[in-house]
Amino acid sequence: MGAGDAHEQHAAIVGPSPWDGCRFCERCAVEQLACERFAMFVHGEGEPRWRAAPMAPNRARFQALFDPGLSSSAALRYSGSSGSTAR
Repeated sequence: MGAGDAHEQHAAIVGPSPWDGCRFCERCAVEQLACERFAMFVHGEGEPRWRAAPMAPNRARFQALFDPGLSSSAALRYSGSSGSTAR
């Protein structure tokens, strides 16, 4: 996914999103990274919950979200992340 693809996908979202004003947005799109805030948004959590989640993007979270062949726990173990969330 390139930065152009990310902008096209952003245009399809109506309302607030986790990448609004995010300093990591372009980097995440180019390097295929995702944070817990984005993951919660993808999974349909409400805005108050995803706004409270941390913004520490990494490749493992992106893979857990977008690579169906890799389980979330395996991806997070691979990255060394604990997978804990602020809830």
